[in-house]
Amino acid sequence: MIHKHDVIIVGAGLAGLRAAVELAGTADVAVLTKVYPTRSHSGAAQGGVAASSATPRTTPSISISSTR
Repeated sequence: MIHKHDVIIVGAGLAGLRAAVELAGTADVAVLTKVYPTRSHSGAAQGGVAASSATPRTTPSISISSTR
């Protein structure tokens, strides 16, 4: 079976899927990935945001050590 698409996007990470969504209304889009789409690096990186809360006793060194 031969598949024909207007656009082929290699990679199902955040950038690839965003590109596919943008093009979906105007082109036949295929997304290729070497792993299951939910196992992309973008999905694995979630939860990597760190922030410290400010209190009257917060110093720069405490703030840095609490976000490592």
